[in-house]
Amino acid sequence: MELMTLPALAPLSVSRLRLGWYDVGRSVLSEQSMVLEVMVMEKVCKASDVPKAAMKGFTVKGRQILVANVDGNFYAVDAICPHMNGYLPSGKLEKNEVVCPVHRARYDVATGKLMRNVPAIMRVATGGGARDLQTFKLKMEADDILVDL
Repeated sequence: MELMTLPALAPLSVSRLRLGWYDVGRSVLSEQSMVLEVMVMEKVCKASDVPKAAMKGFTVKGRQILVANVDGNFYAVDAICPHMNGYLPSGKLEKNEVVCPVHRARYDVATGKLMRNVPAIMRVATGGGARDLQTFKLKMEADDILVDL
């Protein structure tokens, strides 16, 4: 989540911002801030595009997003494996875990957590292992799936 510190009366043209009140009576400005989060939801697909126990990849505003349907619950995570850039929608969905098609790292689609790293020999050979995926807040509007990028 990226936050920006903006001066008072700045236009609300960014997706997330930090509004602050400043004490200008001192030589050094001190800030007491309140965070106002504005979600900018982008349509990814229709719920009917991703049947139960399936996943599908989409590109939204240049981001590769994986949408998974686990028992009627939809989840959105990065579609690219952080280990070796494997395209996760080409892998397998086993219950709530996506398996990377390149080196078999496993991720929980609900949390983005790395459940099983690549084999130790691959971590040594490639200079490191996998790490957690970014997750995206998801919202349903009728049959549309929207994500907060």
